[in-house]
Amino acid sequence: ALRTPNNEIVAVGKTLRYIDESMACFYRFSATGDTLATAYYPLDASSPYQERGAEAYDLALKDNGNILMTCQLNIGTASILEIDPRGNIVNRIDVPGLFRTFDSCLTLAHNPEDDSYLVTGSFGAFPDTFIMAYRLQNNELTHVFNVDPTIVKWPHSTLLHEDGIFICGLSSAWDATLANLTGGGELNWTWQQEGENNSNLQNEGIGNASTALLAMDSEGCVYWAWGNGRTQLITKLLPNGQVPVVDEVQSPMVNEISAYPNPMKDEIRIKIKIGRASCRERV
Repeated sequence: ALRTPNNEIVAVGKTLRYIDESMACFYRFSATGDTLATAYYPLDASSPYQERGAEAYDLALKDNGNILMTCQLNIGTASILEIDPRGNIVNRIDVPGLFRTFDSCLTLAHNPEDDSYLVTGSFGAFPDTFIMAYRLQNNELTHVFNVDPTIVKWPHSTLLHEDGIFICGLSSAWDATLANLTGGGELNWTWQQEGENNSNLQNEGIGNASTALLAMDSEGCVYWAWGNGRTQLITKLLPNGQVPVVDEVQSPMVNEISAYPNPMKDEIRIKIKIGRASCRERV
């Protein structure tokens, strides 16, 4: 999902009334949640495996107000749709190669410097799949690089920044990876997040893995989220790929202080009570 300059919300995904009726979907809402537009996109009639259904993955807003949406409308083929604010298809571009949706999606990231878009997805026959990256500009696709499959194999989200590219996805069936790449696709550093990094639906065999949050703040720190259908974890990484460590020392609340004898003579005992614990000091 994304928020438009006039504060509307646009979202894409997959309907799931029945498995054999699922379609890619588009929704546009007002800032208060009123439905402004809906659109549904089924599989092509010529597509194999009709029971799998169509689905949409990622989106980006164009300067003309239209929306770019990545999707699969033909099993094994990745597509990019340009749709107007009502959800009508203006243009469709099919990405070359055998598209694999296992634990991944087709990501889309805008580059405002040249008004282009970076498109990444997993392609090739399983298990020899790898990420291919394309540049979309003026409705033309250009292949720019492939990602070493030992780094990350199935992408979920992509972010462009002034020094390169972030791709987060899965490097194995469970282990998530955030890869910091140069503009040419060379590795700077990676961060692995072990655990059940799939959505609950994927674990039940329906739909794709959850798309991860990926954002950057003004200091160059990147935030990304992983989890299953029950637990979510947000990790903050510094520009060098390390997790920041902050030691916060908090003074405990003092519940009671007493002193005796009062008035004092040769010595005084001070009793400080903190919660259930207490200590005595002789002065």
